[in-house]
Amino acid sequence: IEEGKANAIEWWFDHWPDRKVWKAIVLPTIYGRTHNSVHRILVDHLADLVGSYYTSEGWAVVGLAHTLAGRAYWAAKDTLPTVEKFRQFVREYARRWILAGKYPEWPAPSGLMIDRIIRERGTKIYTLPIRGKKVTFTAKTQGGLCLPSNYGGVAADLVHSIDAALAHRIVYNWPEDRPIAAIHDCFLSSIDNLNKLHQHCLDQFRELHQTCWLREIDQHQLTNLPRQDLD
Repeated sequence: IEEGKANAIEWWFDHWPDRKVWKAIVLPTIYGRTHNSVHRILVDHLADLVGSYYTSEGWAVVGLAHTLAGRAYWAAKDTLPTVEKFRQFVREYARRWILAGKYPEWPAPSGLMIDRIIRERGTKIYTLPIRGKKVTFTAKTQGGLCLPSNYGGVAADLVHSIDAALAHRIVYNWPEDRPIAAIHDCFLSSIDNLNKLHQHCLDQFRELHQTCWLREIDQHQLTNLPRQDLD
């Protein structure tokens, strides 16, 4: 068995995933990436790479994916321990708001207040008499706040709200007499301004994070939630 694992690892060294695959595996760790989700990403990657669920050497794609998924998952956990602590902080933050009967909210660095509202969805069956016949149909319904979805989603939305504030700062504080274009979180200017733009992005990042936004968010909950919901 150990020899088989060693051979599988050797296979991966000869077919190393590209940046796109690693990005899909590692970046969502902060949202609570699971071993199963990493495995699915690698299975899909291999299926596209080899065009089959078996390689030309006879390796099963599922087995190869399992070998790398375990190592990638635990490497991310070991290398980024504070990411897991952040995720736990955010889940607890969301839980307190929901148990207090409120939807999670937090102040973003942009000055906006961000709300996270995901309600439980279901279906209800209706039967109506129409022209002497009974017609049955279903309709979607909404219930109370969905605990699992809000728990998992707040981490992603909180990170995105901070990223969006940084992107806003970069564009807003860029000199008006210099060109700038933005595509999501990528920025471009004319060739003579590229070095200035690079330094500008670094400066805006440093200035944004002079404030500890997690401490600001924590203070917001201390101010707006009843004390018994914080214990």
